[in-house]
Amino acid sequence: MKPLERIQGLPEKKRKIILWAVLAALSVILLYFLLTNFQNKLKNIKGGSEDFQKDLNIPELEMPELNFPSIINEE
Repeated sequence: MKPLERIQGLPEKKRKIILWAVLAALSVILLYFLLTNFQNKLKNIKGGSEDFQKDLNIPELEMPELNFPSIINEE
């Protein structure tokens, strides 16, 4: 009997347990690769914050001047 046929012959509760166990295992594996890749990218970033911004291609934003009128009664 093939493995899939054996699983199909199991009760629904056991099939759900197998499904969630497989999904949890795959999630842990993918999370491991994601974190190791992220660590490697952080190690490859050189220099300070200016180089970091250049590496990420973050656009510079200028803050406009805010000149609000005073709401305090000046005598």
